[in-house]
Amino acid sequence: MKELSVVIPCYNEAPRIGMTLLSVLTYLDHHIPSYEVICVNDGSTDATDNIISSFATVNPKVRIYNHERNYGKGAAVKTGLLIAKSDTILIIDADHSVPITTLDTALDMFPEPFGVIKGQREPGEFPLFRRVTHRLYHAIVRLMFGLRMDTQCPFTLLRLPGKLYLDLQCDGFSYDVELLVSAQQHGITIGSLNVEYRQVKGSKVTFTKAAKMLIELIDIKVRSIEEPTPLM
Repeated sequence: MKELSVVIPCYNEAPRIGMTLLSVLTYLDHHIPSYEVICVNDGSTDATDNIISSFATVNPKVRIYNHERNYGKGAAVKTGLLIAKSDTILIIDADHSVPITTLDTALDMFPEPFGVIKGQREPGEFPLFRRVTHRLYHAIVRLMFGLRMDTQCPFTLLRLPGKLYLDLQCDGFSYDVELLVSAQQHGITIGSLNVEYRQVKGSKVTFTKAAKMLIELIDIKVRSIEEPTPLM
């Protein structure tokens, strides 16, 4: 792989984003000849902006884009996808819960010319509430869309037609499902990869947000019934 754009959505990630950037940049410097790291600051109210900016000041490969307010994780990811310079894009979380070294294996199995590699976690690693909501959510996703995978794993390597990114509408946590459903509708290969997952304190998944994700799934389902927009 000669070039890569890494997209990291960020919301109040001051305690974690610094160490994540250090790890990601160190790895990319040794493995990817041409890369950029795009941090989309989704209206953070802590020092997230300042920390990312300190990296961007000394390293031109780090880019920061600030949302004026908190629009949601899906909105932050879409911004990153639209401004990415490379056709090959990796989406990861700001907590670095899936090691960047996972990219070694993912690149070896990456399909051509378009495709998606989605990381897969072991649910037993989650706390009880997360484990229950994880299983329930993915049972619903399988029933509604036929996607038999961990759609919410924070490791997504993709190369898709740019028009597909423009059509994304989910601003919340279920953006992964919309992205995968859209790829599926257009006959794009979706692969999976078992990953090491490190549970990090400070999860933003709550009962209220889990309920909102179910509402997002209904909206995605309604829109997916329509004829997919041609990509060319």
